Amino acid sequence: MRVRRTILAVCLSALALTPVLASAEGKFSAWVFGDYYYFADNHDSVLVDQNGFWFRIVNLTWDEEFDDELSARLKIESASPGSFTNSPASMLTYMKDVWIKWSRSDQAVILGLSTTVSHSYTEDIWGYRHLEKIPFEMAGFGGSRDVGLAVTGAVLAENRLGYHIMLANGNGLLNEQDGEKRISGSLRYQLSGTLSVEMYGDFEDRPDNSDRVTFRGFAGYRAEKARAGVEYVQQTRDQPSGGSYDLRVVSGFVTGKVAEKVWLVARVDRHLDADPNYSAASPPGRPYFPWDASVTSTFVLAGMELVARENVTFTPNVEATVYDAPDGGGPDPADDIVARVTFMFKY
Repeated sequence: MRVRRTILAVCLSALALTPVLASAEGKFSAWVFGDYYYFADNHDSVLVDQNGFWFRIVNLTWDEEFDDELSARLKIESASPGSFTNSPASMLTYMKDVWIKWSRSDQAVILGLSTTVSHSYTEDIWGYRHLEKIPFEMAGFGGSRDVGLAVTGAVLAENRLGYHIMLANGNGLLNEQDGEKRISGSLRYQLSGTLSVEMYGDFEDRPDNSDRVTFRGFAGYRAEKARAGVEYVQQTRDQPSGGSYDLRVVSGFVTGKVAEKVWLVARVDRHLDADPNYSAASPPGRPYFPWDASVTSTFVLAGMELVARENVTFTPNVEATVYDAPDGGGPDPADDIVARVTFMFKY
């Protein structure tokens, strides 16, 4: 009887929503990417010679346009866990976007699980999420999604000044756990048709006197056949025992079209500070490419993207993390080197 009631409720709900769905304009899209990878070396000797195939993202998106002002998005994502154990053993599935947006002219208000301020612009300039996350996320400073309320838009002549402000839980895809919040904001100025700069900052109120403050300065270049960017990111972390410490990253990338269906891409991230609270059991930001954040290091990515069809690419690439000597002495960790062929398609 309970099952019958549930089925009846679902059918009635579908009937009730039919007029709304029929009057709206929806669009389905999908994005998939993964790799064949081979670890030639790693600071964790267990991973040396590890190789295999995995999907790093499989997501399905439904965008709904209710009218000229109101829209919504629902995105479901599955991904390999990025670990090298049998726990968890299968792909993980979760909600990546669940939001409703009211917009008028060039201004918008977004409520729900949406793209964070830290990712909304720089990730678009970078353009190679299927190869690697932006430095902000790789360093463990924050994720690409959060639940909250955001205001975004552009002002001035030709919309040269863009802004994005967000009040969010600060827990990413997880439920709120402590009642504290993260507020973030950015200002972006378009210097010309190809050059732009962005200033970003956030404050994360955390329990047990462990608040965090982050600052980033970014300059980007985007043209039809080339993109480039440089940035400086700093996060100050308070410690429950008192005092604080900084984690700083300097990064730069360049990508360009060198033939009709060939792009080259290169990126370097310099991690200027060792994390005194680093835990090997929970490395920040890099589930598919574990690293040792207890020492300073340099991350390098180089690849050649081959465009097989529109929105279908294959990219042979290499990632490496080269470690410095530990501050307290002792041997340098072995470098992390992984060779990959990354495949990506979307429609």
